[in-house]
Amino acid sequence: MRRLTLLLLACLFVLSGCGGGGGGTTTPANKSTWTILVYMNAANNLFQESPINIEQMQQAAMNSNVKIVVQWKQTQAIYPQSTFDGTRRYLITSGSSTAVTSKLVQNLGTGIDMGNPQNLNDFIAWGKANYPAQRYALVLWDHGNGWRPQNRPSERPHQKLAFSYDDQTGNAIQTWQLPTALGSQQLDMIVWDCSLMQMAEVSYELRANTRYVVGSEESPPAAGFPYNTILTQFQNNPGDTTLQLAESWVDGMNAVVGYTPDPIEESVIDTSQMPAYCGSGGPIDNFAVALNANLAAVTSTTATVRTKCKSYDSIPSPPRYYFDLYSLAKLYQSDSTVPAVQTAAQAVMNGLSSAVVYEKHNANSAGSNGLSIDFSPGTAFTPSVGEYTEMDFGKANRWYQWLTVAP
Repeated sequence: MRRLTLLLLACLFVLSGCGGGGGGTTTPANKSTWTILVYMNAANNLFQESPINIEQMQQAAMNSNVKIVVQWKQTQAIYPQSTFDGTRRYLITSGSSTAVTSKLVQNLGTGIDMGNPQNLNDFIAWGKANYPAQRYALVLWDHGNGWRPQNRPSERPHQKLAFSYDDQTGNAIQTWQLPTALGSQQLDMIVWDCSLMQMAEVSYELRANTRYVVGSEESPPAAGFPYNTILTQFQNNPGDTTLQLAESWVDGMNAVVGYTPDPIEESVIDTSQMPAYCGSGGPIDNFAVALNANLAAVTSTTATVRTKCKSYDSIPSPPRYYFDLYSLAKLYQSDSTVPAVQTAAQAVMNGLSSAVVYEKHNANSAGSNGLSIDFSPGTAFTPSVGEYTEMDFGKANRWYQWLTVAP
């Protein structure tokens, strides 16, 4: 009897694909279809929006196919009305739409710096180890400033800002720190719930870690994504393609009736296209070379482009000049009289259709096409050239050379 039992167990072992010659593996019983990792840094003036978004997530947490895990920081030392002090990790569970009722998994105390890239890496590794899934999405929740560091002491204590502003420590994660923050972690999509992050400079930095990047060229409303409606799409359709579910973030943001007065724009970038598009000899590199080689001839055209092109929260002091890449190239293609510039601009436009695989905007963001780029005049850009070339994008092409001399 014992021998028969052992034979039956051996057969089951082989059939399960776990035997030495099984030729396959099984999905662990606790492995979900998706795990959504949300790095929610509310240790800043967005703290009041964070419980609302958690409550929205609770409305969408309906089954075990999709797990939502949040690392959430607030600081009562600076914002006394915050609902707690410190950093906590939650597994979002179905519950109230008016109170946070999800499961507190870990209380990390008050010593975590959410502006430290290593802490983002630690959260991703922890989330994947404890909530394994077939596919992973990472949501970066906070303020955003595109690629650029700035000195804005009048607004908050940070000296250099990019995203994830921790007002307790005065730190933020810089774009060139993304390789440290993400390391070798592989994610199926990265979602920016931050302002201004859907830039060529930023998306290029993410190319080794994810296929799809969701984000906005604009500065979205403080309330951010409607997590209840978007994550319900994940819950109801977990087997949809990654691109289809990435598109749900774009659709969800554009469908919020209360956002109608705001400039709303969201897109999905296919990072597999970014090396050819942004790298040496690619459309952006060649465009920079053509502009630089014909500097005198394009000076007046450049002034026209700056006036007519769609821009995003562009301000001269401190300098931030972010422009829609397609619109910029289109204006050079139509207004320049230099054939080399026209040809290079057309190549930028053509290539963008492969890099931006989905985009929607409302009437208040007309002229948006899904990807922005720094288009600073040289006088504003030159002080930051060292930081720009710390990014992979700055090393990969000659756009920075154009920006140093741009009129």
